[in-house]
Amino acid sequence: MKKLLILGASVGLLFGCASNSDPHVNPIGSMGNISIVPGSIKSAPNLNGLLVAQATLHNSGRSSVTGFYRCKFSDLNGIQVGNDQVWQQVTIYPNANQAVKCMATEKETANFQLEFSADGQNVNAIQ
Repeated sequence: MKKLLILGASVGLLFGCASNSDPHVNPIGSMGNISIVPGSIKSAPNLNGLLVAQATLHNSGRSSVTGFYRCKFSDLNGIQVGNDQVWQQVTIYPNANQAVKCMATEKETANFQLEFSADGQNVNAIQ
């Protein structure tokens, strides 16, 4: 009986942490050789109830790209929640994927926008 209860709680926890994939991916501006792997943008609440956003970037070029990413979070009404996150450095090797992840700081967060900059001047937003 105890094993059945543990198994049931584990399955419930897995369903509660299931991710929500956003089918509406609209890169704003050119990202050069960097693209978003289709179906890789996901968000799900973690154990603390804070939204965790993740995506996978792909470099189709012949040289490594070192860029920067951050997330902006919003509530159900599209109003920004919290401050802009600090830019995080990421290196994406040729013909390789690199996963990136951000975590919200407020529980009322419902959506996110991923921003990527390969040159430190132009910012591309993925909504």
